Amino acid sequence: MRFATSGRAFGYTNFDHLRLHILVECAPNPTYNQRAANIAASIRSRRMAIRIVPPNFGREIPGTARRYSIHFRLKFVAMTERDFYRRRLPHWHPFNATFFVTFRLEGSLPKPVLNLLQEEYEQAKHLFDLLPPEQSHQKYYDACREAYARFDRALDKANGPRWLTEPQIAGIIRNEIHALHPHQYCLLAFCMMPNHVHLLVDMQDIPAPPPRKNGVSYTPLAYALWLLKGRSGHACQKILGKPGRFWSRESYDHVVRDEHEFERILSYIANNPVKAGLVKQWEDWPDTFVEQTYRDIV
Repeated sequence: MRFATSGRAFGYTNFDHLRLHILVECAPNPTYNQRAANIAASIRSRRMAIRIVPPNFGREIPGTARRYSIHFRLKFVAMTERDFYRRRLPHWHPFNATFFVTFRLEGSLPKPVLNLLQEEYEQAKHLFDLLPPEQSHQKYYDACREAYARFDRALDKANGPRWLTEPQIAGIIRNEIHALHPHQYCLLAFCMMPNHVHLLVDMQDIPAPPPRKNGVSYTPLAYALWLLKGRSGHACQKILGKPGRFWSRESYDHVVRDEHEFERILSYIANNPVKAGLVKQWEDWPDTFVEQTYRDIV
């Protein structure tokens, strides 16, 4: 039997009342199936959802193993404190996963817009809390996708700072993104828009960083973003001669669940300037990067 958990990937963002969705993979053996059923009964009593799945669920598809072998390993036994990171929002950072990340300029969205987006998401989420976990996890996931889509559309239309259009600023950020590859992440794609950045990174075999002197521990992804935003933000603020933060504190991060979602997100990142009306072909945007192996997917 094999266990895999899903938390933030399905939209569960309240860690204090987290409901783990546990997949139990069974061998075609009645003894193992009975054992899985016993485990299921025990887990359900602890507010965790459980689903019996066939062998090889979530593993690489034959013929595409080379391309996807580093991306989809659903082998997390349980969520640990080291998988979880919190600023104002909770972040689920399982080790060896692939992440879609978005971070934006400070002040790029006014507070009323942010509050409205959050309120719409919370209202939708509250409705799904009334459903059993086995019915609600997909609806949570869909609600998160729709909330993020509204957030990204708001960024594309925002009238706030657009420092990333300045060549010197863009060059600093571009260099810092590449500088962290391959030691802090494996860079698969990124797109730098006028006021925000999309990243697609793989964290396979990236070790956990040591705790800082103040005792704060970071997940590998949180540490990579701390380095990226800290270094680039400091350098850009020196050029602009402006006090305060360059980047917003919070970043959006999402665990890529499977190869279908990987392809969808990769295409979304590359075509973001096209959808925003900035260029006609994604290759024409100077601040889009897609690793050569995956360019045929876009």
